[in-house]
Amino acid sequence: MTWKFKQKKSPDCVLIIVLKNQFTDFPCPISPVKFFVFSFSKISCLADKKDYRDEFLDKQLTEAERKKARYEQTLHALQTEERFVNYLNGFLPSSVERFSKSYASRKVMWYESAAMMKSVRESRESRWNKIAESALVQIQEQKLQDIQHDWGNNKITLPQIQVFPDLVDWHQNVLNCPFLPPVSEGEIQLYLQFYDELIKESDEEEKLDHDEDSEFVFEPFRANDLSKLGYEWKRFIDRKNGVAPNRLIQNPRLSMESFYISLANKEDERIKQQREEEAKNVDPKPAVVQPPLPQPQKTVPPVPPAVDNRPFMHSVFYNPRLYENFVKKFDTKETLGYYRVMQREHKRREFMERVEMDLFVLKDSKEYVPIGSHDDWRDAVAEAAEQWSRKMVREAITDWWEVYARIKDNSGVYEYLNSVKPSTFNAENRKAYIARVIRGRVLNGKPPDLNF
Repeated sequence: MTWKFKQKKSPDCVLIIVLKNQFTDFPCPISPVKFFVFSFSKISCLADKKDYRDEFLDKQLTEAERKKARYEQTLHALQTEERFVNYLNGFLPSSVERFSKSYASRKVMWYESAAMMKSVRESRESRWNKIAESALVQIQEQKLQDIQHDWGNNKITLPQIQVFPDLVDWHQNVLNCPFLPPVSEGEIQLYLQFYDELIKESDEEEKLDHDEDSEFVFEPFRANDLSKLGYEWKRFIDRKNGVAPNRLIQNPRLSMESFYISLANKEDERIKQQREEEAKNVDPKPAVVQPPLPQPQKTVPPVPPAVDNRPFMHSVFYNPRLYENFVKKFDTKETLGYYRVMQREHKRREFMERVEMDLFVLKDSKEYVPIGSHDDWRDAVAEAAEQWSRKMVREAITDWWEVYARIKDNSGVYEYLNSVKPSTFNAENRKAYIARVIRGRVLNGKPPDLNF
């Protein structure tokens, strides 16, 4: 269950309220948001960013090259291999040429479509497990955040961790984190309790009347939203543990690392300025006299255009009534009739689009799914699809945990179903980060180590 700003609100408005909510209690029906600011300072730890536009273009180019190669290979075989030539000699040469090109093109389409259909089928078969995987990730994320807090306050020590980014880096592979205990059966049962309570709370809220003029819009919980519930899960655990929801998280260790890095940065800036001053004191070479530049002529600033308060002429998608009135006023009755026919067809497609995805989901059901009564049958289908999806997600959480638990019992490495962002804190960046922390410590009169 979430509350979000309506689209008419600007992003600046959202940012202001979130920032305000960091320091004060803001009376709005959204969860309080905390900003956890972390910086690798001026070193190149964030330089290893991937340009996904280039990756997309490379993929498109690869697909085009593969299609072209298959087309040319098929066409060459039809024109040169004896078995094809002997068979096609019984037909008109002009038709054989058209047939060969058509067959090669269609063969490319068959292979590409088959690959796509295979991908769709695999995606449909694994969709519930992918959603269940996000539950395991959220459980481990919460435990890792608790360890970050304890390590940052010097309550625990970890042999694998020297600096705070070492901990942050494990968020990219939290299900294989070596110093986190694996997800237990008790934690799965607790997560299912959280899942059931969230559904109940969302359904009750959805029944209430909401002010349409409010700057927030209520969005009920849907089964596919499970991957977005990390913060809600954290709040649930905090309530269970009696932790204040708006507590200010302190991390002295991170503050000290940032302080030492800032000292190193300031020293670099001081050295840079000193070298610039020394360069100025060197006897300069005789200056070459340049001819005077022509002075720019003064120009009169342009007069701003008058504000035009006339209304905006919308297209048919945004204001069909205005569009129809225009047709009535300026066009023929025949054109108006054609327009209305097309509008009815458009509304019919909209009517069907509402249920197409729900029916697509229900096609995977191997059992009878009950459907309730509604004034609009599309709402009945949508509710049936959502209830069945919730049931499937709940079962998948337990089933996929058993798969995960077997892997961990055998000391195996869990392979993610969902895509995982690659780590940017590689060995080179880590070495540079540690070097700057140590340099800052030395500048502050501390030993050249990480014992603080």
